Amino acid sequence: MPAPFKRIHMPKPLYEEIEKFVSKPNAPYKTPAELCREAGQMLTEHYKLREKYA
Repeated sequence: MPAPFKRIHMPKPLYEEIEKFVSKPNAPYKTPAELCREAGQMLTEHYKLREKYA
């Protein structure tokens, strides 16, 4: 039985940009994972993907 989701690996340049953003002292997120989790939740809610795809 296949996994219910796929793990998506972020391209290295994008990850580096995110790390620069979260390393600022006044950034609202402490790690790239927190930022990506929040972005993923916002996208699933915006596109209403929760029922079928999320």
